[in-house]
Amino acid sequence: MFTALILVLVAPATAWESASTQARSPDGTVVITGVDSYSRHTHGGAPAQLGTADFELTWAGTGQLALSVTRVSFLRGHSCDEPPKKPASEPAFGGLFVSGMPQSAPSLSLAPATTTTVSVG
Repeated sequence: MFTALILVLVAPATAWESASTQARSPDGTVVITGVDSYSRHTHGGAPAQLGTADFELTWAGTGQLALSVTRVSFLRGHSCDEPPKKPASEPAFGGLFVSGMPQSAPSLSLAPATTTTVSVG
């Protein structure tokens, strides 16, 4: 008598496609690029809680660049072909934070020829 046991392990495919976008000033001296981050939740469960968003800022101009935030909008979308456009929430702005700063601040100043990552929360 011959018995065969076939065992197939199937794992769900996981793929992540960046949804981060980039904005440039008309003269190209300021470039703001979203930094990808991840937040998980169970479908049918409570939504993922997002408290900050990270951006890479490049200042290619001469002189100091003053930067402040006037509004924060988290956007929602369901297409892999275009960036999200529907506002999901507009939380109160808490400040800008750069690694090495003792605490967040409502604005910051970048030196010429600087690239840094800033957290907005």
